[in-house]
Formats: sequence, structure tokens, C-alpha cells
Amino acid sequence: MFLLTEFFTILFFPLVLSFQMIISGYVFNLVLFKENFNYKKKNIYLILSFIFFSNIFLIVNFFLPLNLLVNTLIFLIPLVFIKNIKILDIKKILIYSLKFAIFFALLVGYDNINRPDAGLYHFPYMSTLNSEKIIFGSANIHFRYAHVSIIQYLSAGFNNILFFDKGLLIPPALIFFCVSNFFYNEIKKQQNNNLLLFVSFFILFQILYDMNRYSGYGNDVPAHILFLICTYLFVKYDLNDYRSFFIISALCILIFQSKSTLIIILILPILIIILNKNLEFIYKKKNIILICFITAWFIKNIIISGCMLFPKEITCSKKIFWSSSLVTNMNSADKVSLENEARSKDHPSRINRDMNYQEYLNSNWRPIWIKGHGKIVILKKIIPLIILLTCLSIFIFFSKKKYSRYKQDKSRFFLIFFLTLIGSIVWFENFPTYRYGSAYLIGVIIFSFACLFLNEKVKLKNYLKIKYLNFLIAIILVKFVLKYDNSKNLWPNIYNYNSNNLNPPKVIKVFINNNFAYYKTVNGDICMYNLSPCTHFDLEKEISFKIINGYKFFYLVL
Repeated sequence: MFLLTEFFTILFFPLVLSFQMIISGYVFNLVLFKENFNYKKKNIYLILSFIFFSNIFLIVNFFLPLNLLVNTLIFLIPLVFIKNIKILDIKKILIYSLKFAIFFALLVGYDNINRPDAGLYHFPYMSTLNSEKIIFGSANIHFRYAHVSIIQYLSAGFNNILFFDKGLLIPPALIFFCVSNFFYNEIKKQQNNNLLLFVSFFILFQILYDMNRYSGYGNDVPAHILFLICTYLFVKYDLNDYRSFFIISALCILIFQSKSTLIIILILPILIIILNKNLEFIYKKKNIILICFITAWFIKNIIISGCMLFPKEITCSKKIFWSSSLVTNMNSADKVSLENEARSKDHPSRINRDMNYQEYLNSNWRPIWIKGHGKIVILKKIIPLIILLTCLSIFIFFSKKKYSRYKQDKSRFFLIFFLTLIGSIVWFENFPTYRYGSAYLIGVIIFSFACLFLNEKVKLKNYLKIKYLNFLIAIILVKFVLKYDNSKNLWPNIYNYNSNNLNPPKVIKVFINNNFAYYKTVNGDICMYNLSPCTHFDLEKEISFKIINGYKFFYLVL
């Protein structure tokens, strides 16, 4: 009976969530742009829902915990704005949602969550969001809380009376499905635009090849695939239309909120204004929404860590008494920044084992990185993409059939190429770990081939056919089925890494100044979805705790 219930919920919950998110996205679009429902825009509706729901949850948490009641009300409010349900194509929305539900069941069933980050801070932070309004200086009890993604807010917000804690697991998969479905449809309809067909095909190929493990999603995959769809919308959309400007700008903010290493994406709205050669878009009243979203994120960062962009110490204020930059401790911004950069540049593979982080960074770390992470991880990820692109370029170069009517403007494609190139350079010099910059690498490879090697006079649809991707999808689906293991729970365990143990790790209460402050794990460094706020650090002698006007403050002892 238990297994039957699990099979039902793993299909029904994502179906309902997807259905509601499409309708909510339509409502957001209706309120903003007064446009009637168009099923062809279903994926854009979903993207609008990701943007708005995540930021609504973010702002609400300034004042309230994201508990079951609050989340349920937010979940249902958009439905109030549906005045005429007949304008919605309910049947098609249900079919789309059912497809996602089946995909979700195959993807997530008997799988694991992201390790170790899910247990270290993703789920502990979601637990805090579900039980507490925003906590000042929470980075002082766990520095990773200053690294959280907007994805944590989006996921925590769907822990409601419909899905309960299962709702935490659905949003990342829906983002993946939405973007994949978007590019799949683009390939089918882009028959007369070589460049759009080319970019769509290879972005989707790389997504399917490289990002098909639910356990690998974490905060990284959603951010990178959103980055790729954002660049595509930039080259496709009519940039003279304010609606395009708003959607791209809002998506850029969401990407930055998801992964701060993708901050270069914030250049796109500026490029749109420059290309339009006017400042009209700047003065639109709807931009207040965009300003509120980005401002709320920076305010959240300051409240949590005292820094606008942790762990960059230059963005931290020493005038804020809960700031993580006041003293050098295990959670201080300067120490975290130094360690993160050194580890990104493969410090663990150093030849001289006595070399500390700073000494390693001052040395020639590049050969070590190339032999280690560069060769073992990055090449493995991108070689298939480069091989396919090279083969296609050769076929095109020696093609005897030429079609002169396919002339296309490459200027925006060149802009994206240079944007991703700059991003790749910044990434390599600062934090060259694949999961921090995969979107840059994928983008610069695909757009460079599109701009430099693609012969626009060749009918590209003769080479890039949907059946090739269907074959890849079939292989991935078989892979999903083969992983099924009845010894494990159907839903990934959010309480413990042990699939057969549903109990969270043991924690104890920590009292500071005779007041209960936080929970600390007894053994290990994994809190999981547990009593909150939770950490594994021994901080009793390093931090102090107090409550001011109902808000909790954690600050360093000077």
C-alpha cells in the first residue's frame, strides 16, 4: 500500500504543480502585458512563474516563515485572477503536465539528491525558510547559508498543504523539463533559420547529454540551463518590444540569483538598450518590479552575511554588527573566498603538500588544474559536443548543395559569443570549476561555431533532425528505468542520505546567553532537512545571539 501511494504521489504532485505553474505564468503575463492565453507560450509562462514565485517567496520571508499556510495561500492566489476559465486550453495544459509527471517519475524515482551540498546547506536552509522568517547573520553559524540560491526559496515555497515536503523536490526538475521542451519545440519549428536551429539543437543536445541526472542538479544545473535559454531568447526575440526586454531582464536577475558566478548575464539588459539606441525602456513603470527583485536579493544577502555578494569582502560592511567580515574565523568572508578560489583551482592536487591556499594561488597553478580538473572533468563533459560540431562543420564545408535564400543576421550571435567568452575568461581566472561556469563554456563553443563555421547558405535542417535527439532521449529514458531499485524509497530521501533510514541526523540544542540559539549535529557535518537553524560547526565560543523585535541575530564575538 505504501509503495502504491508513492507511485501515485510521484505522478500526481508534479502534474498538479506544473498545471498550476502554467496557469500562474499566464496570469503574470496577463497582468503585465494584457495578453490572452496562448498555449504555444506555455514554457514562457513557466519561466515567468519561476521568476515571480521565487521572488515572492523571497520577499515574504522577510516578514514571515514560509510555512504550510503561507505557501498554500501564495500558491492559490494567482488562480483568483482567472475570470474566464474557457479561454484556457485545459486539455493541452493537462497533457503537458502529464508528460512532465511521467518524466519526473522516471527522473526522480529511486534517485538520490545532490551530494554533499543538499545535506550541507540546501535542505537545512529550506528547513529554516519553512520554520523561520529571515535570520540576521545566519552565515555566522554556517558560511554556506550565504551561498544559497533562489532555487532554495522556490523549492521551499512549494512545501504546502497539497504537496508537503515532497514539493521541495519538484521545481528543479520542472525547470529542466521546461527548458528542454522549449528547445525541442524550437528545433521542430525553426525550419528557415539556420542559426536558431543550430543553437537550439546543440544546446538541447548538451543539456540531455550532460545534465540528465537528478542527483547532479543542485543549484548548478537550473542556473546554467536558464542561462542558455536566456541567451537564445536574446538572439531570437524582437528587442524593440518591451515585453522581450522585461522577460529577458527578469530572467537575467533570476539567473544571477541562482548562481552568482553567472553575474555577467546582467549585461544583456544593457545590450538590449544599446541596440535599441534609446532609453525608452528605462522609464517603464514595470521596471519597478525588476528593481524590487534585484534589491530584495541584495538586502537578503546583507541580512544573512553583512555582504552584498558573499564572500567578496569588498562588498561587505564592517559597520554591520552581524557582518561575516569583522574577524577572521572559519566562516569569515576573506577565509571562505580564499579557500573557494584555491579549491576551484585544484589545490587538493598540488604537488607540494605543504603549500597553503595563498601560496598555491601565488604559484603557477594552471598546469596542475589542466592535468586534474581540466582533463578529467571538463574535457569529458564537452568533447562530445566539440566532436559533433566539428563533424557538422566539415559536412557543411564540403557540401555541394547550396541555398542562397538563407541569409541571416549574425550580430546578436557574435554578441553572445563575446559575452560567453568574457564569462569564460573571468571564470577561468577566478573559479575554474566546471559546475560554476558550464554555461559559459557551452555558450562560447556553440556560438563560436554558429558564427565562424556555419555556412548560412546550406539547408541545415538536412543535417540536424529531431530524430537524432529522439534517439538520445530514448537512451536517457532507458537509463532512468535501469536505475530503478526496489530496495530504496521511490522519492529521494531529504532527511538522510541513507535511503533506508528516513530519520534525520541527530542534533542537539545549543544555548547562547541562556537562550536557545540553534541546533548542532552530533556526528558528521550533514544536517539534511532537519530541525533548524542547523550547523555542524562548534561555534558556542565564537558567536553571540539575541532577538530584536522578533528577529534573530547571530553575530561574532569580538
